[in-house]
Amino acid sequence: MKVYVATAFKGFENEVEIEELCSAVKAAGHDDFCFTRDVEDYQQFVADTKELWECVQPEIDACEALIIDVSRGPDDECLAQASIAYGLKKSVFVIAKKGIAIDEIYDGMATLIIRYRTYDDIVEPMKSHAIYTGYQTSTALTVVMLLALVAVSIAWGLSQVFLPLGFVWLVVCWLVGYWIMKKYNLSSR
Repeated sequence: MKVYVATAFKGFENEVEIEELCSAVKAAGHDDFCFTRDVEDYQQFVADTKELWECVQPEIDACEALIIDVSRGPDDECLAQASIAYGLKKSVFVIAKKGIAIDEIYDGMATLIIRYRTYDDIVEPMKSHAIYTGYQTSTALTVVMLLALVAVSIAWGLSQVFLPLGFVWLVVCWLVGYWIMKKYNLSSR
């Protein structure tokens, strides 16, 4: 999965931080893209903001997900990038240092919220979230619904043998389905 790393332009001031975040994305098994690093080369090459957003939007569209670190508080440029990704129905990973409050605006657009001490802490959650890489949430929900249909069919067959057995099977399937929905965050968006 290609992940857009949302950052605010600060020249070389935040280069180390950007490189560490991009390395964590790579360690999670994803391709990373950072406009500030890959296009601007840590230098502001677009003076006109309209032209800037016309350049940023296709880059976000070319990615399957976006990651944004909100530990430094609200940042208009990063929020705009995350909003573009959300509007394009991309996964939005919101990360923040442990103990830092996350602005409510990010709760509604976040596919996954990850708390960290160091950027290495985001690797495992991003790896486990990639289980349905390439699927839109609606596709993953369709697969879950098809599995539910199969479970109901099996329950009907079991109930023909012994009625309580069919009921027990349905309860077990419901619990497994609920666990899958929570584990892979399929209940949002």
